[in-house]
Amino acid sequence: MVDNQLYTSSSNGNLVRRTWNPSTGLPVSGTNETVSGPNIDGEDWRARDTFNYAPAGFEVPNTPPTASFSESCSGATCSFDAAASSDPDGSIASYAWDFGDSTSPGTGVTANHVYAVSGTYTVSLTVTEFMLLQALAQRPGFVKSRDQLMDVAYDDQVYVDDRTIESHIKRLRKKMRSVDEEFLAIETLYGIGYRYNEE
Repeated sequence: MVDNQLYTSSSNGNLVRRTWNPSTGLPVSGTNETVSGPNIDGEDWRARDTFNYAPAGFEVPNTPPTASFSESCSGATCSFDAAASSDPDGSIASYAWDFGDSTSPGTGVTANHVYAVSGTYTVSLTVTEFMLLQALAQRPGFVKSRDQLMDVAYDDQVYVDDRTIESHIKRLRKKMRSVDEEFLAIETLYGIGYRYNEE
């Protein structure tokens, strides 16, 4: 780190510079700049050693999981399998299935669903919203800013704005309220971020 600039190497050999925020102890989202690499100046940074210091309480940003699933249907009964989903730096904490027919969401690596009406449905598997829930619930009462939640849900190569996190939180609340109508644990602190309350 030099002058609040964090330098890291990527898997393709590039040296990437990010602005470091000393008050949060995290890189500033969206400040990635490739400054050297095999296709820029012929330098390959993959074989370099790096030693990083992090203050007590520092949380390593999470790389988001990738949702992937297969399905098979017989009549109105369908089976879904998300075993092909992956998380590059850990294991997927939970799975949320939206069967596309306004019924309660399913959970788990595999899910079965019977459709009441024949037709074409868009089924989605979401791991992002539950990553956000996990990030908030791990430290009840502590505020997570939108930037911190973006770092949990997306890698640095993906641009998202504040509205994206708001949409995820809105869908997450809806999914939780489909199971518990009185779910109010995720509190919005306007202009600041979100907080999980256990009460």
